[in-house]
Amino acid sequence: MELYRGENRSRWQNHSIGLAWTSSIETARMFGGGLNAVQSGGVLLKASFKPETIISGPNDHSKYLGEDQYTIDPFFLSDLSVVEFFPPTR
Repeated sequence: MELYRGENRSRWQNHSIGLAWTSSIETARMFGGGLNAVQSGGVLLKASFKPETIISGPNDHSKYLGEDQYTIDPFFLSDLSVVEFFPPTR
Protein backbone atom coordinates (compact mmCIF):
# COMPACT_ATOMS: atom_id res chain seq x y z
CA MET A 1 0.00 0.00 0.00
CA GLU A 2 1.29 3.45 -0.91
CA LEU A 3 0.93 6.04 1.88
CA TYR A 4 1.95 9.67 2.37
CA ARG A 5 3.14 11.79 5.28
CA GLY A 6 3.59 15.53 5.70
CA GLU A 7 6.60 15.79 8.01
CA ASN A 8 8.72 18.52 9.57
CA ARG A 9 11.98 18.87 7.65
CA SER A 10 14.16 18.76 10.81
CA ARG A 11 12.47 15.57 12.00
CA TRP A 12 12.95 14.00 8.56
CA GLN A 13 16.64 14.98 8.47
CA ASN A 14 17.10 13.50 11.96
CA HIS A 15 15.45 10.21 10.87
CA SER A 16 12.64 10.82 13.34
CA ILE A 17 9.63 10.29 11.07
CA GLY A 18 6.20 10.00 12.68
CA LEU A 19 3.99 6.92 12.70
CA ALA A 20 0.81 8.46 11.25
CA TRP A 21 0.48 8.19 7.46
CA THR A 22 -2.42 8.74 5.07
CA SER A 23 -3.64 7.39 1.77
CA SER A 24 -4.50 10.98 0.74
CA ILE A 25 -1.66 12.96 -0.83
CA GLU A 26 -3.67 16.16 -0.30
CA THR A 27 -4.02 15.51 3.44
CA ALA A 28 -0.28 14.84 3.72
CA ARG A 29 0.42 18.01 1.71
CA MET A 30 -1.79 19.99 4.12
CA PHE A 31 0.28 18.82 7.11
CA GLY A 32 3.64 19.12 5.34
CA GLY A 33 2.96 22.68 4.22
CA GLY A 34 1.14 23.74 7.39
CA LEU A 35 1.51 22.51 10.94
CA ASN A 36 4.62 20.42 10.24
CA ALA A 37 6.40 23.20 8.35
CA VAL A 38 6.85 25.36 11.46
CA GLN A 39 10.42 26.70 11.78
CA SER A 40 12.43 24.35 9.53
CA GLY A 41 9.95 23.78 6.71
CA GLY A 42 8.10 20.67 5.71
CA VAL A 43 8.48 17.68 3.46
CA LEU A 44 5.93 15.47 1.71
CA LEU A 45 6.97 11.82 1.91
CA LYS A 46 5.74 8.74 0.07
CA ALA A 47 6.45 5.12 1.03
CA SER A 48 5.23 1.61 0.37
CA PHE A 49 3.92 -0.59 3.18
CA LYS A 50 3.15 -4.29 3.23
CA PRO A 51 -0.09 -5.21 5.06
CA GLU A 52 1.81 -6.69 8.01
CA THR A 53 3.59 -3.35 8.61
CA ILE A 54 0.32 -1.47 9.16
CA ILE A 55 -0.58 -1.46 12.85
CA SER A 56 -4.02 0.09 12.37
CA GLY A 57 -6.13 1.64 9.66
CA PRO A 58 -8.38 4.69 9.74
CA ASN A 59 -10.90 4.73 12.58
CA ASP A 60 -14.27 6.51 12.46
CA HIS A 61 -12.85 9.75 13.88
CA SER A 62 -10.00 9.81 11.35
CA LYS A 63 -12.49 9.22 8.54
CA TYR A 64 -14.75 11.96 9.90
CA LEU A 65 -11.82 14.41 9.83
CA GLY A 66 -10.96 13.28 6.31
CA GLU A 67 -7.42 12.30 7.34
CA ASP A 68 -7.62 8.54 6.62
CA GLN A 69 -4.81 7.95 9.10
CA TYR A 70 -2.85 4.70 9.18
CA THR A 71 -0.43 3.87 11.99
CA ILE A 72 2.62 2.06 10.66
CA ASP A 73 5.57 0.13 12.10
CA PRO A 74 8.57 2.34 11.20
CA PHE A 75 11.04 -0.55 11.28
CA PHE A 76 9.57 -1.89 8.03
CA LEU A 77 9.47 1.37 6.09
CA SER A 78 10.53 0.80 2.48
CA ASP A 79 10.77 2.74 -0.76
CA LEU A 80 10.75 6.08 1.06
CA SER A 81 10.91 9.06 -1.28
CA VAL A 82 10.48 12.81 -1.09
CA VAL A 83 7.66 14.18 -3.21
CA GLU A 84 7.87 17.86 -2.28
CA PHE A 85 9.49 20.36 0.08
CA PHE A 86 7.67 23.27 1.77
CA PRO A 87 9.08 26.58 3.06
CA PRO A 88 9.18 27.29 6.79
CA THR A 89 6.12 28.78 8.48
CA ARG A 90 5.81 30.59 11.78
